[in-house]
Amino acid sequence: MKIPAFKDTQTTEAKIRAGKSPNSSNYLGIRGDYLPENYVLPEQAKSERRFTGENGQCISLSRDLDYGAQTQSAQIYIGVGYNSDNPVSTNKRDGQTSGDIKPVFPVRSKKRVASEITVVQKTDADNMDGEPFFAEGNIGSITSKASISCVSDNLRFLAKDGGIKFVTGGENIKNSAGAEVRSFGRFNFIAGNDDSLLSPVAKADTLNSALKDLYDQVDKSNSLFDSFNTAQTDFNTEITTHQHYDLTVMLVGQLAYGNPFSINGGKGLPSAELIAGGMKCLPQQYILKIDALMQKLQNAFAIIYSTDSAGPNNSASPSLFTT
Repeated sequence: MKIPAFKDTQTTEAKIRAGKSPNSSNYLGIRGDYLPENYVLPEQAKSERRFTGENGQCISLSRDLDYGAQTQSAQIYIGVGYNSDNPVSTNKRDGQTSGDIKPVFPVRSKKRVASEITVVQKTDADNMDGEPFFAEGNIGSITSKASISCVSDNLRFLAKDGGIKFVTGGENIKNSAGAEVRSFGRFNFIAGNDDSLLSPVAKADTLNSALKDLYDQVDKSNSLFDSFNTAQTDFNTEITTHQHYDLTVMLVGQLAYGNPFSINGGKGLPSAELIAGGMKCLPQQYILKIDALMQKLQNAFAIIYSTDSAGPNNSASPSLFTT
């Protein structure tokens, strides 16, 4: 019986790892091995000292581009993916092994870098590539100051223990030039780099205090309305059953019984029109009174729901605080 030929089902990568491929020396980045890829590095300045990797990583010790002619303008930047949007067109490939790919050095651009952290002793913090970029907000454009900037597609911060604090200014603090800081900086969160609709953030404690005052005014207005409705109901009841003294009735009582008040107290009968009107208004007034009581209850619950620390509709965040 003829034994069928064995079919090698290993992938190309597996063959390379096992040495079965003539290209086994050309690793594919598996398990941290070298992976040939196109990349570029920013143009190196004469005074710059840098440490680079073979996949476009760069740690640079240099001087700020805008303040390079001045002292105290030291700069450190850590970046990856320079000109990552189109590295092929600016790359030289000499081979397929480590060290065979020679990067070229285009003009450094933060707008085209994949991710970069820049620490500068003195710079124009709101500039990018030497030109104004960031919206001013109500902080303005900061010039000639120390700055740290981060550029990437996404930014994430994780505090595993102890939380995160963003602090501006403080007592007995001086800036990087030794000048005393006399005011506290603001926080600006600007989506889309457009500050045209910049608005202050409401503080929950202040907002809750204002809501409590509003609810208190609503409750007082409800009490005033309830007091007026009760008085009006009493007045309408008196008007409905009101009887005037009637001289004719009093005369008949005097002649018949010797007492003018012997017949119905000397009064005439109640007005049929007033009785009809009173009977119509009385149920409506009691309905209004019940509605007012229910509204007071709803107002009391709304205060708890909206302003109490345990209320489900409380606007205050349990984990985010500001001053």
